[in-house]
Formats: sequence, structure tokens, C-alpha cells
Amino acid sequence: MTNSIRVTEWLLAEQVRHTEQAQGRFKDDASANAVAREQGQGLGQRIVQRAKALPGAQAVLADLGHLKTLFVWFCVALGLIAVLAAIGAVRLAIDQREIEILAVVASLLGPPTAFLLLWLIGLVVWRQPSKHTLLTAVSRSIFHRLGPLVLTGPRPEATLAAVTGLLLTPAGRWLLGSISHAFWLVYLFSALCVLTVLLTVSQYDLGWGTTLLSDAHALKLLTLLAYLPESLGLISNQDTSWLEAGRLGVAPELVRAPWAQFLLALVLVYGLLPRLMAFVFSAFFAWSGFHRLGLDLKQPGYLRLSGLLMPPKPVSVEDEAFNEPSARALRVADQESSGVITVAVEVGPQERGDPLFGLHEVTDLGVIETRADRERVLGALSARKKSARFLVVQCTARRTPDRGLIDLINQLADAAGGGLIIALADIDGLEDWGVAPAARLADWHRLAQQTGGQIQSPQEAQTTVKGWS
Repeated sequence: MTNSIRVTEWLLAEQVRHTEQAQGRFKDDASANAVAREQGQGLGQRIVQRAKALPGAQAVLADLGHLKTLFVWFCVALGLIAVLAAIGAVRLAIDQREIEILAVVASLLGPPTAFLLLWLIGLVVWRQPSKHTLLTAVSRSIFHRLGPLVLTGPRPEATLAAVTGLLLTPAGRWLLGSISHAFWLVYLFSALCVLTVLLTVSQYDLGWGTTLLSDAHALKLLTLLAYLPESLGLISNQDTSWLEAGRLGVAPELVRAPWAQFLLALVLVYGLLPRLMAFVFSAFFAWSGFHRLGLDLKQPGYLRLSGLLMPPKPVSVEDEAFNEPSARALRVADQESSGVITVAVEVGPQERGDPLFGLHEVTDLGVIETRADRERVLGALSARKKSARFLVVQCTARRTPDRGLIDLINQLADAAGGGLIIALADIDGLEDWGVAPAARLADWHRLAQQTGGQIQSPQEAQTTVKGWS
């Protein structure tokens, strides 16, 4: 991940990535690449600057502004739906002059409590949140249906894919969670307001009743529910006789006020307060996530730009001696990768072997001898729409691997994506050149660790590629 960038910049860079993965690199991006290289920042920031400088960037930014407006209206619509749902739920719950507290509480607090419990279970069970949650699916469907109606920029499908990707980031999922909690907060607050108004302007008989439970068990349940409101000072804890006197059909007219306060306190304590805490929790993580938002530079579309936007820097002898490159994880291909690419590095056109030539799905990019060769190969790798299954770098064991070769192979592998095979030739003839084979091979295996590749003989590399193809 890179240093944090703004949400709009993230979306613009992702839109460009989706576009280039679908149709290849922009042909008229030379000036944008130059602008990005002049920034002197990390790869992520250069990718953002390149996206801003590409033709059509302003039209994409305008589309993102339209989608932001649509998202705001979507949230407003959810709020109105919550208010109407609350009014309907309250009217259905107390359509009679005699109100049973437990029935009203169950009908008003049942749905929001059930959804809150599901959310909490999801936090515990799914440490890595699913990319296919209900709210994510609904939001994606709304964007894809309504988005094209307001998008006028190039490749609106790439813009929508970028927005969907944002919702699937940790910050995006926390944002969707915040919207869900906000919906239920509006619902519960509206229900509390409607209840307060109705209990203020109309006379209701409130109490409790039961059919299956005994009166003793019903009183225990009510006492348990009253514990938190009493602890918070929302209802009186001095005299609890109103609980027993609240049995419907006994003397409800004597305890109307305490039971009305009890009903409002239950909605506040067991409905609003838990949702408010969940909303604050989700909103905080969404806010902090968006402030630490960075591009996933492991995406093939970004890896291919690394050689284009981050040219290798000259390395001094002191740097090579004291800044040994760190080991890298073994490179592996993703499910969408395809094809095999071969390239030879400084082996000489006459001495170069070509063990993979003529095999199915193999692309030969020739020999890299000069800086122009390197730029040519990196450009060809960057223009690919999909990452390669394997990049086979052909080298000779007669050469001593140095820091420059490590950086070059890492650049090539980053741009190609997929697995890396270093086909090492001339191993058997090292002694004839006055080279200790064990020491030289140790150097090459160290290079493999520092590039995330695997050392194979040309024959082994040929077998590997044949087995895949």
C-alpha cells in the first residue's frame, strides 16, 4: 500500500486501471507519464498524477461527482423510508387504547435488534468481511442501474467498477455499515418521537399481560428489562409497586405515567443507544480507513506501470555492499493470468539459448543488452491486458549477479505479473572459465530469493512451461 491519497484520486486511478486492463494502455499517455515521473514521489502518487494528466480525466471526475450526488440522495431516501417505517410500526403496535408493553417493545425493537445481532456475529465470525454482503449487493445493483443515467464520461463501466471496488475496501464496508446503523437510528428515533407525541396528547392504558407465562415469570422479565433504565436514572427505582400494579385489567389507570416512561425508556436504552454506539464505532473506522486509503500496488495493472514510472536509480558500490536487497516471497500467478513470456538478459545474441521457442502461448521478447532494450521490453509488458502465467528470464551462470541485475529482474517480473523462472545456462562449463561452481550457484540462488523467482536449468524451464500449457 502507498501513502494515503484522497478518495477521488483513488477512484480516478482505479478507473484508469480497469480501463487499461480492458483495452490496453493508453496510446497517448506520453505526456501524462512525463508529468508523473517529474513528481519525484512514490509509485502510488505517480500513478495518481498520471491518471490526472490522462485525456478524459476531467470527464471521469465529473462522473464521480454525479455518483457522489446520487449516493447522497440514496442516503436521504433511506432516511425517509426509515421515518415512514417507524410511523407505520408505531401505529400498528398501538392501534388500540390498551397497550401491552412487551408486545409493543417486541414489534418495535425486534427487527433492528435482530439485524444488530447479525452484524455483531458477522464481526466475530468473518474476520475478513465477505465481498458479497446484502448491503454491498444492493448498493452495487443501484449504482449499476442508475449510474449510466448520469454518467457521460469515457468508459462508464470502468467508473462503476472503481466505485464498487471502493465499497469493497475495509473503509467502504465500514461506510456501508454506518449507513445501515444510521437507517435504524432514524427509524428508532422517529418511533420514539411518535410514541412521545401520542402518549402526550392521547390517553392510553399501559401495562403487561401474558397467556403462556405465569405472572411471576412475566414480572421477572419486566424487572430484568427495567434494570438498565433504572441504572441510568430514566425511571424511578424507589418504588417498584407499579410493576405489579401494571397487570392489565387490575388498575392500569393508576400507573399510566410510570408505564409510559418505562416504554419510552425501553426504546431508548435497548434500541437507540446500542445503535448509536455501533454507528459511532463504524463511522470512526470508516473515517480512519478513508484517511489511510492507498492503492493496492500488487494489482497487475499497477505493477506494469512500475517500470514506466519508476526508472531504476544508479546504485553505488557502497549501496550494493551495505544495502543488500531483502528476500521476497515466491511469485505466483493469479487465476486470470495467461501466456508465457521469455526474455534473455545480457547473454549475447550468439550465445543465447532459446529452450522455449515454438511452444504454445510463448512470447519471446528477445535480448536485453542496452537501456533501449530494457525500455522496449518494459513497454511491451506494460501493454499486456493480463498478467503472464510465467516470466522466464534466461541468464548465463558465467555472469556474477549484481544489484543492477536484481533490480532489472524485479522490474521485469513486477511488470509481467505471475510466476518467475530464471533459466540459468552454462552451469556445467563454469570450471573451464576458472569459476568455483558452488560459490557462483550460491550467488544465483541468493538472487532468486531477492526476486521471488526459482532457479531452473533451461531443460527444467521447458518442462515446466510444457506442463502448464
